[in-house]
Amino acid sequence: PADARAAVEAAAAAAASADAAGAADFEGDLKDDEDLGDALRPVRALRRSRPTKHATSLSLASGHQLDPLTLVQCERFTEARTPQPFTVRVHSEAVFIMDLHSHLSTTEIIGYLGGTWNPQLRALEIVMAIPCSAIEEDGGAHRGQNVEMDPESEMLARDRIASKGLSIVGWYHSHPVFRPDPSLRDIENQTSFQNLFRVDQHEPFVGFIVAPYDQGSPSAQSALRCFWVATRGANSRQASSGFGIPMAAVFDVYMSPDLSLECVAEVASLIKFYEAFADRCAMTWDWKGMTYLEKLKTSLLSKLPESMPEEKRNRFMAHLAQLLLLSDALHREATRKLTDLTDRVKSNHRLLPLLAKNDLCEIGLRSVDRQIEHLKTL
Repeated sequence: PADARAAVEAAAAAAASADAAGAADFEGDLKDDEDLGDALRPVRALRRSRPTKHATSLSLASGHQLDPLTLVQCERFTEARTPQPFTVRVHSEAVFIMDLHSHLSTTEIIGYLGGTWNPQLRALEIVMAIPCSAIEEDGGAHRGQNVEMDPESEMLARDRIASKGLSIVGWYHSHPVFRPDPSLRDIENQTSFQNLFRVDQHEPFVGFIVAPYDQGSPSAQSALRCFWVATRGANSRQASSGFGIPMAAVFDVYMSPDLSLECVAEVASLIKFYEAFADRCAMTWDWKGMTYLEKLKTSLLSKLPESMPEEKRNRFMAHLAQLLLLSDALHREATRKLTDLTDRVKSNHRLLPLLAKNDLCEIGLRSVDRQIEHLKTL
């Protein structure tokens, strides 16, 4: 009816006006306090990446067209109706790396999981997590809601896992500020992985989603979801929707007796990589009344081996905190130098064609390396 249509249009206009006013107020606040503005800009971008659409498996069965970024609530396995097809055990070091990796970026991160599959026991064991790079399409503008693995990084991860005599048995990614329910695109990716890594009649491949900074979380512990997609057998709803049904898989965590040197090296590698990453999380940002660093330490501490002496645990976490804060400082310095250099190049038209964006990034990375060498001498 015309009157209903007019009411909807009036409401939309009012919402748009309120949005514009809010944006103007926000920009005004930034101009009033440049330091505050620099600190808030990344957080504001991070919050805007939260998906607002949620669905259940019944919504999938309705046949309605859904946004690919719609989050779908996982169903649970039941012994009577849909038993879990295999057991899942994860080593604590793999959980530690997944959790640390997810805390370092405002955009979604991704990686592979290496382990073993025992068809006789129907047991999947995840031994290691290998962080991978993501495809940076449009400057990474869409990675707040979606992530795809870089092919070159994927091959390197495959080689590392194979060199340990392990197989690829899963993948992980993060939902930085929203709950760890898979999106429709995640369900598609997981289904493709299960088909790719099928062994006989089994599909021993799982997906993990880490949610480090979900504002709705009641705990500083990162939420961790393991899921598998049911595409046939007990779930006939898949036929009408074109999507499988995401199922929350139960998993056990095996606590390693100590931190391996390989895990420590992976930690150092991650911190080094994110020193020069544009969408890195600053450890001084606020999460529900605590800094990102405090949030990270609280979440990671529970993933350290229980048999590790308390003094050693505290020393390790203190050293990790120092590295992260140093990384923050190096990133700020590299960003400042890169900005100054870019401004100088832009003001000199003869230099502009000689320095592509990648060259500028490389100069920024070299600046970080020089800072590290200087600090080592001190």
